Amino acid sequence: RIISTTPRMISKNIIKVIFSDVDGTLVHYHKHDNDNNQHQGREESCLSNNETAKAVNGDDSSSIIHLPPSSTGMQGIISRETHNLVSTLRETKQVKFVLVSGMRSTTLIQRIPFLPRADAYCSESGGRIFYPVASGSSSRGNGDGETTAEAAVITLQEDMDWRQIMQRNDAAGVDGYGGNMDGVVTRRDDVISTTPIEERKGLLWDFARFLIERGWNLDYKGYATSFRIKFTAGFAGSPDELREILPSELSCSVNLGMSDVYPKSSGKAKCCEYLSKRFDAKSLFEECVCICDDDNDIEMALACGHAYLPSVTSESMVLTVQTNPDHFTVACHDGVSGTDATDAALRAILEQF
Repeated sequence: RIISTTPRMISKNIIKVIFSDVDGTLVHYHKHDNDNNQHQGREESCLSNNETAKAVNGDDSSSIIHLPPSSTGMQGIISRETHNLVSTLRETKQVKFVLVSGMRSTTLIQRIPFLPRADAYCSESGGRIFYPVASGSSSRGNGDGETTAEAAVITLQEDMDWRQIMQRNDAAGVDGYGGNMDGVVTRRDDVISTTPIEERKGLLWDFARFLIERGWNLDYKGYATSFRIKFTAGFAGSPDELREILPSELSCSVNLGMSDVYPKSSGKAKCCEYLSKRFDAKSLFEECVCICDDDNDIEMALACGHAYLPSVTSESMVLTVQTNPDHFTVACHDGVSGTDATDAALRAILEQF
C-alpha cells in the first residue's frame, strides 16, 4: 500500500545533517521480484570489490547504476542523479550526509563504492558508525557511483567512543568485532569476527543463544552489534512472542519483514542523536531531516525535524504518516516512484535552502 499525496514543503530553516536509509530509500528493486526474494535479496552480501567494479555500467550516459547482484540474484539500482543531488547538498550547501541502515557491516563495506559519498556510514541499525578517511584518489569512487577496482578501496575509521558503548557486557560485548582493535577498516574482513556465537560474551549474544536453543531462526553472520530473526516455516517464534520475551536492555524493530535485535543503547534514532551532536546541530529535531521508508525508520523519522519518503514499505509507516501528516513529505505520488521519487525527495530538501 502506497500513500499518494503531493509533497509538502516545510518552512525554510537550517538543515545541518541529512540522515538517509539505504534499501527502499536510495536503492530500489524491480517490482516484479516477489516479496520473499526481495526481503532476502535486499540484505544479502554483494560480490567482492574486484567483482563489483565490473558490475557497474561504465557508460556515463546511463542514468541508472546497477549494484552487483546478491547471492539470491536480487540487484538494486540507484540513479546517477541521486549521487549528483547528494553531492550538491554536501559540497554546495555544506550539509552533512549520513547513511543509516540495518544492513550488516560486511554488506556496507562492499556497497560503499556504489553509494553516494557520505560523512558517516552507520550499519547494523546504528550499532556501528564509520567515517571515511581521505587518503588520495584510491580511497574513494569518482562521486557518481562509477568505480574501478582501485577506486573501490576505501579506508574507514570506526567511531571508537560509540563502539565502547556497544561493547558493554549489558549490550553487545566485544567478541563480535573480531581482532580489529583500532577500528581502521580497509576491507571486508576487517569487520568480520571469527568468534562463534557460542563463545560470544554480552547480553545480546546470551539472548541469541537462548533463542537458538528454542528453535528460532537467527542470522548473525557479519554482525557485531545485532542479529536478525527470520520468521520462516519450520522454525519457532513470532514477532509478538519476541516482544514478550525481549530483555529490557535490548530493543527490536522490523526490517524487510524480519526482526532486528540490538542493544537499547543502539538503534537508528539514538545513533542519529549521537551524530547530530558530533556534527554541531542544535538538536536532531531542530536542524536535521531524514529520508526513509520502513518500520525500522519510524523512530528516527519522528525524532528528526522532518522526514521525506521516496517509498512507503510497511503498514506501520502508512499509519505513522496518517497520524502525523505535517511531519512527512511523501515523494512517491502521481506515478513517481523508485529512483525518481528519491530524486524528488532530495530536490525537496534542496528547496529548503
